[in-house]
Amino acid sequence: MTSQNVIVSFCYTIAKKGGKFLSSHGSSDFCFAKKGGIVMKKRLISLLMVLTLMVSLVGCAQESTSNEGKSVKQDVTVAWDIEPPMLDPTLTTSTAARDVNKYIYEGVVEMDANFEPQPQLAEKIEHNDDNTEWTFYLRKGVKFHDGTEMKAEDVAASLNRWSGINGSAKLIIKNGEKFEVKDDYTVTIKLDTPCLLFLYYLANPSQFAGITKKSIVEAADSSSGYKSIIGTGAMKFAEWKQNEYIKLEKFADYSAPSAKLSGFAGDKTVNFNTLTFYMVNDASTRVAGALADQYDFVNKISYDSMNQFDGVTNCSLTQGQYMIGGLIFEKKEGCGSYSEDPNFRKAVSYALDINEIAKAQVPNSDYVTIDSDYMGPFQTAWDTNAGDAYYNKHDLAKAKEYLAQSKYDGGTVKMVTNTEYPDMYNGTLVVQKQLEAIGIKVEVEVMDWATQLTRINQPETLDMFVSNFGVSPIPNTLLFLTPGRTGFTHNAAISSIFDQMGAAKDMTTAQSLWKEAQKAAWEEAEFIPLGHQYTVVSKSSRVENYTGFMGLTLWGCTVYEP
Repeated sequence: MTSQNVIVSFCYTIAKKGGKFLSSHGSSDFCFAKKGGIVMKKRLISLLMVLTLMVSLVGCAQESTSNEGKSVKQDVTVAWDIEPPMLDPTLTTSTAARDVNKYIYEGVVEMDANFEPQPQLAEKIEHNDDNTEWTFYLRKGVKFHDGTEMKAEDVAASLNRWSGINGSAKLIIKNGEKFEVKDDYTVTIKLDTPCLLFLYYLANPSQFAGITKKSIVEAADSSSGYKSIIGTGAMKFAEWKQNEYIKLEKFADYSAPSAKLSGFAGDKTVNFNTLTFYMVNDASTRVAGALADQYDFVNKISYDSMNQFDGVTNCSLTQGQYMIGGLIFEKKEGCGSYSEDPNFRKAVSYALDINEIAKAQVPNSDYVTIDSDYMGPFQTAWDTNAGDAYYNKHDLAKAKEYLAQSKYDGGTVKMVTNTEYPDMYNGTLVVQKQLEAIGIKVEVEVMDWATQLTRINQPETLDMFVSNFGVSPIPNTLLFLTPGRTGFTHNAAISSIFDQMGAAKDMTTAQSLWKEAQKAAWEEAEFIPLGHQYTVVSKSSRVENYTGFMGLTLWGCTVYEP
C-alpha cells in the first residue's frame, strides 16, 4: 500500500469510528464530531490541511530503502534558522531557546503527544479533592550534568523561580504560595485557590518549569538568566560559539523514566554522542545544505523552495513546528499605547484582511488555516467558534466607526519586527498597509529578533507587533492572554473565567468555560489570530525512527553515516 493510500485509509477509519481518533493513549474527539447537528466544517478543513501536508511531504520524499550495514553516526548536525537569546528555559519565551533547552532540562511533569501532562522527574503525584494541595514524589538517583543528585531543594528552588517569572503561573499562584521541601525526595505546595489544571501549567513548554540546581537558581541574573547551563536531560551543554553553533553532548548518566517516549514526555535517550545546532540564517543556504546532505536535519525549509526536493533521494521533507501567528496589542495599563483602548483594537480588527496577511506570511496555503480559535486545529477538546462573529470581517466602514470612537488622535502607531522570521516581517508590512487604508499612521521599526524579544516587554515603546506562538496545552497558558507580559492582557472577565476553569471539577466543565473566555477576549479584541501554520523540516534519508513532535525532536532516532 502506498503512503498516500495509507493516509486515505486513515481518514476513512476515523470517519467510520464516529469521529474518534484512537491512539495508544486512548481516544479524543476529532473533526467529525457534530456540534448542534452540523459537522464542524472548520475542523474538517483543519484535518484536510494536515492530510494534504502528509500527502505532499510523503510525495516529495523518496527515502533510501535501507541503511543496513552502515555505521551509526555519533555526531549529528542540524542547520538552525535563528540563534536563541539565552538557554534559560524559564526566563525566555523564545521557541528557538525551547528547542535547544528541551534536550538539556526536564520538568517534574512534561506534555505527551496528546497534550496531557505526564510524570517525568516525578515518580508519583498526589492532590486533594479540591486540587489545592499537591505532592510530588521525586524519582531517586536522578543526576544533574555535574554528577550531583537531584534533590527536593533543587526542584523547589526551580519551581519557585518559575512561579515568580512565568506569566501564566501567576494566574494560579497569586499570593506568594511556595513549593516546600518535605524531605529529600518530596515537594509540596498548597494553593490558595483550587486548580484542576495545575499540572498543565507545569508541563507548558513555553517558559518551561525546567529543573536545575538550587545554587544555579540562586545565582541567576534577573535579565540574562542562568550563569551555568545544567539540567538532568539526555544531553548536556558543551559549547556555544555565538553566531556559529551550539553543541550538546550525550549525558552518560541520564536517568530516564520507565515510560516510553510520547511527545515531550518519557524516555528521552539519544542514540548519538553530540548534537550541534549550526546557525544558518539564510533560507537558501539551508536548502542548499539539505540538498547537498551537508546536515542531518534542516529546520524551516521555505515554502517556495519545496519543489527543489522533488525526486531527491538523499533527504525528505516532514512536518515541523505548529505555530499560531497573531497580532499582539501592547495593553499594559498606563503605558501610553494606543492599544490600551478597546475601540482602537476593534478598529484594527475590522480593518484587517486576514487572507491577505496569511498569504504574505505563508505563501503555500496548504500550510496555514484561517480560524478565529486561539487553540490549535488538532486540539479539538478546546474547539470553539466564539470568535467567528468578529473575525476576518475586513469591514472598513465599521473599522472607521470604531476608530472615530477611539482615543486615536492621528499620531504614529509603532510596530516592531525582524527579518530573521520572514513570516513576521511580511505579515507586519501587510498589517501596516491595511491600517493606513483607514487612516492610521504606522511606523515599522526593524531590528534583530533578540532585541525584539526585549522590546515587546517594554510596552511604553510600541503599540503592537506580529509574532508566532507554539502549542499551549491549555488556553490558560496562552502567553497573549496573560497579564504579566506579551501583550499584558488585563481583562477581568477572562481572569474570572480562568479562575472558574481552575475550580472546575472536571475537564468537560473547564472546556465549556473556555468558550466564554474566548468570547470575552474577542469582544475586546485582545488578540487577532493571523493563521495557524506549520513549518517544514528536511531530514536526511540516513535517519531512522524519527517521530518528531512540534518541531525537531531527536530522542530515540538513529542517524547513519553516508
